[in-house]
Amino acid sequence: MPDEIPWWVRSPDLRPLYVWIRDLYSDGERLPTMVVHEWCATQARARVAERALICECLRQQLPLFNSEAGMLAGRPPLI
Repeated sequence: MPDEIPWWVRSPDLRPLYVWIRDLYSDGERLPTMVVHEWCATQARARVAERALICECLRQQLPLFNSEAGMLAGRPPLI
């Protein structure tokens, strides 16, 4: 992966994610994976569960790179 941010990462919001992936790859060719945290019966329930998990990660001050994390910072989860 190149050191410079490629032309196709147009959105500044995606640049931290690209840098993080590049750093992971530089450290032993590691790449991110997806972990299913919870199975939900409906899309609406999945959205609520996702927001609750994002809020919990923000509470623990874990690094998040999704744009929704920025929108939800400081807001309680929808339950």
